[in-house]
Amino acid sequence: MWKLEKPSLESSKDDLREVTAHCCGLNDKDVPNFEALYEEYDINKGKINEEYHFDFIKSHATQSKVMYNQYKKLNEGAELDYIRAELFTEAADCPLCGFGEPVTLDHFMPKSKYKELATCRLNFVPICWKCNQKKTDNDYQKFIHSYYQEFPKDVQFFKCLVSAKDGGIIHFKFYIDGIALDTTLKDKLENQVETIELNKRLNKECITYITSNFSADDIKDDRSLKFFIKDKLKKSEDNFGLNDWHTALLAGLYDCVNFNVAFLKDFIKSNRRKQRI
Repeated sequence: MWKLEKPSLESSKDDLREVTAHCCGLNDKDVPNFEALYEEYDINKGKINEEYHFDFIKSHATQSKVMYNQYKKLNEGAELDYIRAELFTEAADCPLCGFGEPVTLDHFMPKSKYKELATCRLNFVPICWKCNQKKTDNDYQKFIHSYYQEFPKDVQFFKCLVSAKDGGIIHFKFYIDGIALDTTLKDKLENQVETIELNKRLNKECITYITSNFSADDIKDDRSLKFFIKDKLKKSEDNFGLNDWHTALLAGLYDCVNFNVAFLKDFIKSNRRKQRI
């Protein structure tokens, strides 16, 4: 969750030559200008400042409009569909929610305003449809850039508070613990969690995860349950990292006093009944 491998600047420059080769509105003389633009984006870790943007649009207005219109060539079967295919290959899950299938490319800096970046792969982030619909053209500066954002090492900031009540009723509250984060990063993460409605969407994922991975028949007592959760938590940290939703959920379950074997039996029974209905 949160982080993806950044495409290389050189691959973005290579794309420019492909765009030019399949577009009558751009030629080789335009390539250096867009290369400089992509370098600026990369140096500034996923953005260009407004002054640079306005100067570029002013000096290359026609070329920017043409570049904007080339985005449709990323569709399957079109001339630039290899860009989409390569980016999807690098993303197993949506970096915003952590579980959705990445099936669409989000323009981190929206193409509606930054037309000059409309076909720059550094500005494409593969995410799921739901997250794309929620993010839309919201202020990009309030979101993390999955290629460029730096996070403090060995810090768990994505957490889950689990509350279990009689009758197998359980509530999950995912939140950002910003005590070890700088204010800007904390604000971005909190805005992102709220905008994509992550708490609401993760509720179903959590219920499915517990009913699929916990067996009240195999776990005989509360001590065994704690050991089972702790073991899965360690594996989750190793496989997914400290800030994946699986890790946050398991840590929350381990800390929840009322999540015991008796509750687990009621929870599984209740949710299996709902599935049958």
